[in-house]
Amino acid sequence: MATILVTDRVARTCKFLCAVARGIPIVGQSYLDALKAVSNGSDVGAAVDPWQHILLDRESEKRYKFDLHQTLLKAQQAKLLSGYTVFVTSNVHPPATEIFLMLSCAGAIPLKNPSSSRAPKDAHKTFVISCPADAVSWEKYREKYPTIEIVSTEWLMCSLMQYSISFKNHRLL
Repeated sequence: MATILVTDRVARTCKFLCAVARGIPIVGQSYLDALKAVSNGSDVGAAVDPWQHILLDRESEKRYKFDLHQTLLKAQQAKLLSGYTVFVTSNVHPPATEIFLMLSCAGAIPLKNPSSSRAPKDAHKTFVISCPADAVSWEKYREKYPTIEIVSTEWLMCSLMQYSISFKNHRLL
């Protein structure tokens, strides 16, 4: 598993969001330049600390209302979705396999349906990530968990980037 992600900009890809969820350094060109300087012998014996080269993409940080460096530090302290059980419906985009990976990196237990053999430990820490195409399945979740939150994939991406949990802006039902 990777310990550093190198990129030139914030991009809400599976790889980027998994790196955020895991709290690993996401670095830009300055990190590669520092590595090159060390390898050329200009700073013999020096180690390059990736935390000194966290990617700066102020435009994207403003657009998504987050601070990458602060989010990564929070993610290192605790997994955002630790203790949560999350159901993922089949037609979500990005694909359920990517959503499962992001959820796992964030500490959640991802499941496919409410009749799964693994029952959630805490109904208050259980929710569904879905999309309008899967609306017909929402009733089965409500039957088993009457107060369950049903949210969009946008909720997951925003929550990881802002490192906070709030369902109100991305509820589907």
